[in-house]
Amino acid sequence: MDEFVQAVLNFTRGSPEQRILAEKYLISKEKSPQFYPVAVQILQYVPEQQNLLVDKNFLYFYAIKVIETVTRDQATFSHEARTDTVNFLLSWAEKQPPGIAMKKAVQVAVVLAISNEMFFPAFYPQTVLSLASHNSISAKISSLLFINELNLNLFDKGPNSNLLDLSEKVV
Repeated sequence: MDEFVQAVLNFTRGSPEQRILAEKYLISKEKSPQFYPVAVQILQYVPEQQNLLVDKNFLYFYAIKVIETVTRDQATFSHEARTDTVNFLLSWAEKQPPGIAMKKAVQVAVVLAISNEMFFPAFYPQTVLSLASHNSISAKISSLLFINELNLNLFDKGPNSNLLDLSEKVV
């Protein structure tokens, strides 16, 4: 985990040479199913070091990118594992402050849900209602992001579509 934290730090604040090496490291982890548990662990627990100079939002974002890339392989990740990941990411997102990590978690959860045959259409409104029922602003933002991501990924927006584009409604 410490190597990953250092790579994110180097990628976001390092010299040009450090950024190149950090990018190679981060890309290698995105392609490694063995790194999935570490990415989940990063979301569950970030070391509270005084010298943690990396923005946690960036750290979380790159951990979620690992989860996103690794879970695309349906041979490695069963429908049950993908379902657990969707639930974990949505639960995690509703507790986070607004930012790129929260948005990425919701995006990945929506794509995983849509591509998972275990989720039925009833899952989507149930999830929105569940997220919106919490009193925190983060949960409400998560529900709006969830609706927006469904709008972007699920519904037909071809030239003959009469669906309203909700992407302008989510702030």
